[in-house]
Amino acid sequence: MTTNRFNANPKGPAPMASIHSLPPEIIMEIFEIITDDPGVFDHTPSWRHYDLSLEGRDRDRPWPAPSAEASLNAERLSRVCTVWKTLAIPFKLRMLRVRSPLDLRTILNQLELHLGAEKSVKRMDIEFQPPSVDRDPWTESHLSKTVDLVKSCSNLEVFRLKRLS
Repeated sequence: MTTNRFNANPKGPAPMASIHSLPPEIIMEIFEIITDDPGVFDHTPSWRHYDLSLEGRDRDRPWPAPSAEASLNAERLSRVCTVWKTLAIPFKLRMLRVRSPLDLRTILNQLELHLGAEKSVKRMDIEFQPPSVDRDPWTESHLSKTVDLVKSCSNLEVFRLKRLS
C-alpha cells in the first residue's frame, strides 16, 4: 500500500474512532448544536425579558416560545447511554416549566441531584392553576420554594408568570 496525503499509515487506513472516545467537551458542543433553540437562547438578557406587563399582547411579546424539538432532542440524547444521560442534564434543564407543586418538587429533586445544574436554566415558565381546578393546590411553602428556585438560577434570561383561569 502506498502512502499519500490522506493515508499517512502505510499499513492501511486508520480504524474509525468511536464517539465514546471523544472528550466530553466535544460531545457537549455537539449537544449544544443539536439542542439549540436560536429564537429563545441566542439573545442578550435585558429588562424587557422580565416585563410581565407585556404578557398577552402578542405583537409586543419580547421573546418567542421555545420549540418542543429542542427539549425533545435533549431528552433523546439522554437516552443513548449513561454517560450521555449525565452530559445531557444541562440541556434538559435549560427551560423549566412549573405547572403544579408536583412539577416544582420534581425540578427541585433534579437540581438537588446535579449540583450546579441551576446555572443551566435560561427560561422558566410558572403557571398557577386556580385552587378549584388544581388537585395539588399551591401553598405558601410552595411559593417560597418557587421564589428560591428563581433566585438560584443565576443565568435565567426569561421568566414568565401566568395565572390560568
